[in-house]
Amino acid sequence: MHQYHSLTGSALLALCLVSSLQAGSGEVACFGSNVFGQCDVPEALTEALDLSLGPTHALAIDSSGAILAWGSNDSGQSSVPSDLLGIPVVHVAAGGQHSAALTAAGQVHCWGSNSFRQCNVPDDLGSCIAISCGLRHTLALRADGTVVCWGDDSLSQCAVPSALSGVIAIDAGPLHSVALEFDGTVTAWGSDAFGESTVPSEVRGATAVAAGGRHTIAVVPSAPLGVIVWGANSSGQQAVPESLAGRVLTAVAAGSGDCVVLDGGGTVHAWGDDGQQQVTGADGFTQVTLIRAAGANIGLIHAGSTGACRGDFDGTGIVDGADLTRLLADWGGDSTASDLVPDGVIDGADLTILLSEWGDC
Repeated sequence: MHQYHSLTGSALLALCLVSSLQAGSGEVACFGSNVFGQCDVPEALTEALDLSLGPTHALAIDSSGAILAWGSNDSGQSSVPSDLLGIPVVHVAAGGQHSAALTAAGQVHCWGSNSFRQCNVPDDLGSCIAISCGLRHTLALRADGTVVCWGDDSLSQCAVPSALSGVIAIDAGPLHSVALEFDGTVTAWGSDAFGESTVPSEVRGATAVAAGGRHTIAVVPSAPLGVIVWGANSSGQQAVPESLAGRVLTAVAAGSGDCVVLDGGGTVHAWGDDGQQQVTGADGFTQVTLIRAAGANIGLIHAGSTGACRGDFDGTGIVDGADLTRLLADWGGDSTASDLVPDGVIDGADLTILLSEWGDC
């Protein structure tokens, strides 16, 4: 990671764009609230390169580099601007009622609600390598490792610390922001009503970060469970599963009251608020390449048919007798692969899910 300073802005941009394109190619699945159709993934989206969730809408990039948007459009956040048609896009970000996109040339575009100037992209922004949208603010990571923020600053969510540099990742929560520097240092700012912006001293050598509703999560390989969560705990956000011990963790995401982690084997681990069954739907999902969360929703990109039907244990694209045999062989045990609920035991609840998925995925 210390190679960061030896890279030119253009070289770093190229590396990040390639990484973005390789990270998430596959099908999109969404779990949780669907009041605004934010989980109604378009049928035309058969292969996604990137995905972002807002509390009421979602964005994705298809294999051609085009943006698809769905869910609430009360402020035009799901109406992709015509000036982006035909322009390759490598990253998207969904906010409260606004959206942003990063083109292959490193340019940022915003649309939707602009009531707090969250769509007023600075004229001097320059080339960027990442973007993230909060409730009413927008973050951008420049190719030189500096962070720029615009929009609502009522809780200092746009007050980027002056000492922040060498940043390799950013994430905007609804009311606070977080950044990860190349040496594993995590910095958070903005709302701190629940301590979400007060980074614990044990958060050192982090490799991934995410800002949730009132909590923040970081992958810290040296931590006993590989993850540290701070801030609100009203929905059990800080109750990191013991099952994470010893796993290599590659990515994190956070919704209003939930946490999501992706391990190196492509399996999702989710906990916290499950009021809309977003955790139940995502936890244990396999063959996943990218995770996202916002509001009461968890979304992911997965490769292969196993994710489309969790009961399709052998990946044949159909849930049949072979899968039933596998589940019955695990009966009474705690096999993660066949624990479809999941509740730590293979029983009738898992059988019910498998039978409900019987047939083609």
